[in-house]
Parts: sequence; C-alpha cells; structure tokens
Amino acid sequence: MYVPCIINHLMPDSAYSIINIFKKCGVDFSVEEKQLCCGQPGYNMGFCEHSKPFARKFIDLYKNLECDYIVVPSGSCAAMIKHNYPGLFPAENLKWLEERVVEFNRFMYDNELYLKLDLKYKGAIFYHKSCHLLNEMQIDREPKEMLRSIKGLRLFESETHQNTCCGFGGAFSAAFDNLSIDIGISKLEFVIENRISNIVAGDAGCIMHLKGVAAARGYKLNFHYIADFLDLCSN
Repeated sequence: MYVPCIINHLMPDSAYSIINIFKKCGVDFSVEEKQLCCGQPGYNMGFCEHSKPFARKFIDLYKNLECDYIVVPSGSCAAMIKHNYPGLFPAENLKWLEERVVEFNRFMYDNELYLKLDLKYKGAIFYHKSCHLLNEMQIDREPKEMLRSIKGLRLFESETHQNTCCGFGGAFSAAFDNLSIDIGISKLEFVIENRISNIVAGDAGCIMHLKGVAAARGYKLNFHYIADFLDLCSN
C-alpha cells in the first residue's frame, strides 16, 4: 500500500480506513516507511528533472518487493507512476509498474473485495467524478458499482455535460487560487441545488479541496473519500 502525500499529511484517517477495509477483506498488506512523494507536483509544473529523484526512490523501493499489487489510493499519483515514470527513464524496463501498480478503486472492484464488506447505508449521496481518476486512469464504473452495491443507498451523479472539475488540480489551486475556489463553489452549489448534503469522491484531493471551500462558505455538507465511506458503511 502506497500512501499519497495528501492522505499521509492531511487526511491520515483515510489511510486507516483503507487499512480497516483490507483487514476486513483479508488482504495481506504492508506499508513502506521509507516511501516518499511520487514527484507529481513538480512534474505537473514542468520541473521534470526535479521529479526524477522521487521517481527513482519509488522504483528502487518497490521493484524488488514480493507482492502482487502496489495499491495507490489516488488517481493522480497512480497516473504519475504508471504513465509518466517510463518517460522519465526511457532506457529502463518499467513494464512491472503497469502490471503491479493499481489504483484503490480498481483494486477493490476487480478483485470483488467490496462484496465481502456487507455494505449498508440509509440515505442519499452525490458521487463526484474526479478528473485524474476519470480521464487519466479511465476509472468510472468501478467506484459507482461499489457504491450501488450498498444496501439502502441512493446514488446521484452529474450528467456528462455537468461533470465539472472540483477546482483543486494540485498546483493549479495554488497558482490560480481564486479561480480554483470559484470552480469549487460552482460544484458545491450544483450539489446543494439538487438537495443533497453528502458528497463522496474517489480521490482524496477533491474531498480536501471541496471540504475547505465549503467550510469557508459556511455550507453544511458532509464529505467522504470513498475508502472512508466504504469503511463507514461496513460497520
């Protein structure tokens, strides 16, 4: 299990939710204490050379581990590792990254682990489709099917033409903070207009950003990263 920076430093409870889920599902897992950032922030800002040491650290740390999967609970980090690392080291055979690195939602769905959780929830939620998860990792059906399997849950999502970014975008939120906030407000007002107060997203970065915008605006909404929500529904 690879723990992304946002979860490690700002949403540690989500890491424990994943641990709880893995234990309930009988997954034999470990977390490497020497792991670092995947290098995505610098890479996305154009500092590719500066991101190489982080990529090198990940490759050297994980390439010889005896495991079937390297589970990454982040669409953007998983995309960075699977899609961009080979470009940083074109002379190196990194096919094992494609074979072993898997994003959390896909890991849970493809291995049917969510079916072991006896999921129950009474109420409605809005599912936010995270950009990196949807566009770079091509993961859309997996989280929604897991949510639809929850007994008593009413699931809402936006139509394709309404499926807007939350406004986070990693470094984008720092470089264009006012625009980032405005996009977040637009997303939240869309949810409020549809009279839904619970938001679930498949990427922790989206939850962090939307939760911060909601707090600043005084919106009374509840936010859940999907692992937190699955853990909650399995109790």
